[in-house]
Amino acid sequence: LAFTSVTVGKKLIAKVAGPKTSKLRRKAHFHLRGVRDPNTGGGVTSVSWSWGDGHRSKGKRVSHSWHKTGRFKIKVTLRDNTGVKTSYVIHEKVK
Repeated sequence: LAFTSVTVGKKLIAKVAGPKTSKLRRKAHFHLRGVRDPNTGGGVTSVSWSWGDGHRSKGKRVSHSWHKTGRFKIKVTLRDNTGVKTSYVIHEKVK
């Protein structure tokens, strides 16, 4: 797993963990660690994932499998208790 510390938008901070390369038709597991909202302290209330292939998931711990090879943009969107919505995009290679 590759751990990357990212600032998501203006207020939300998270560490996104997951493989940089996935195998075709095998589940890849992703999760967020250290998620926090330093400005409001209220925390993140929802996390959604868009896998770049038309599918979506919700939660801090998710898994996904792709059914064709290529590079995919994974968009992770977080929302806090005040409604602030911020996103981050990572790239996944499927072979």
